[in-house]
Amino acid sequence: MDSMICEREDLAKCLENAIPFGDDLIPDPRSVLDFKPDSPSSHEFEVLAMEILGKINS
Repeated sequence: MDSMICEREDLAKCLENAIPFGDDLIPDPRSVLDFKPDSPSSHEFEVLAMEILGKINS
């Protein structure tokens, strides 16, 4: 693949979400596409998806 996904703060924050489960908190990660759709990270994932679809359809 030619696309690159860079480490960014937006990606880390997507993983910080948690929900209560009894006495514990369990991870409840969100997609960066939902969390911050206009971010550079979202754009990078969209570019990767288009690259994958292009390879599948060729």
